Amino acid sequence: MSKNKEKLLKIYLLISPLFLYLSFSKLNLFFLAFFSVPALLLSKKFLYHVYFGLIFFFFSLNWLSISLNHYGGINYPLSQLIVLVFCLFLSFYQFGLTYYLWKLLGFKDYLYPPLYLTFELLRSYLPYGGFPWLILGDIPSYLPLIKNTYSLIPTPFQTLTFFYLSSLIFNKVYR
Repeated sequence: MSKNKEKLLKIYLLISPLFLYLSFSKLNLFFLAFFSVPALLLSKKFLYHVYFGLIFFFFSLNWLSISLNHYGGINYPLSQLIVLVFCLFLSFYQFGLTYYLWKLLGFKDYLYPPLYLTFELLRSYLPYGGFPWLILGDIPSYLPLIKNTYSLIPTPFQTLTFFYLSSLIFNKVYR
């Protein structure tokens, strides 16, 4: 791999969690999710997956610190710390456990999406009633042709389809 391509890859890996955040944000840049998801398949390092999840969850859930501060009466630095710990938990739960099983199964690219979906579903129900926000299968609901298919095709299938499709497109372009 050339030095320029290697530098571009490192930059891409650093900013790809922000692409996923922006796809869920009020800016409605849903198409950026297609560029963020394949980064998870490119990196075979545990810390990167935790970093990805931490950045994604922290930016997506930072509004919680405002709520803790304003309605809970917790000072702002402490509320940021609480949100950071919560995001670390979600990151290890969603991305860390997915990575760990993926590693045990030999880093086969086709296994990552179902493993991701498994922990996404678990996160939606466990612990304490779950945390069913920021589900990857919700991204296609912003696409005009697909948004009315949720009565026919459930969200978990949309997650798998989205993950496989974005990875396939990225593999054709990148590799």
